[in-house]
Amino acid sequence: MMELWHRILSFNDRYFTDWRQAHPVFFSNAMAGELGEICNITKRMAGGGTHRKPAKAEDILEESVDLLIYSVLLLQSLGFTATHFKVAFDMKMKELEERMAGTTKEIHLK
Repeated sequence: MMELWHRILSFNDRYFTDWRQAHPVFFSNAMAGELGEICNITKRMAGGGTHRKPAKAEDILEESVDLLIYSVLLLQSLGFTATHFKVAFDMKMKELEERMAGTTKEIHLK
């Protein structure tokens, strides 16, 4: 994750020289837009919507990358680093594992 984080920042520093002065709302709104695109793709995959073009799982993968990029930019704009993210991730996974410990029943998502 650290390598991805630094690659995203490096790209933005190279091509969008003023991105670090952008308000965090720019990145959160961009994330919402990307998530909306993912929702539209899954809707089309389920047979809904008005688009004639079929949706593919690869479309979700591409939009998920955009979502990750904007997530990194949002966190960085708020002063968080890749190290902060890793610590928070590890803490969250530990919390989830502890919550599920002793659970014998499998949870099926349908």
